[in-house]
Amino acid sequence: GVPPGLLKALPKNWIVFLATFFSMIMYSACYPTTWSFTKLITIFKKGAKLSWDNYRGIALMDSLAKLYDIILNRRLI
Repeated sequence: GVPPGLLKALPKNWIVFLATFFSMIMYSACYPTTWSFTKLITIFKKGAKLSWDNYRGIALMDSLAKLYDIILNRRLI
């Protein structure tokens, strides 16, 4: 995937390309299958390591998919 920091530093012509790409995805209703995968990991907070209450779940997903989901959500609201 694309690192989130790189997305923030994209030049304007790439932002226009991404906007066009996202529009194509939206109007074709063909969400890239690789964007559907999320990696779930657990992060230890504090306390006894044997208790699941001391862990929190984190979902890691492709940064382009996350950006697309945010944009789509804002359009729908």
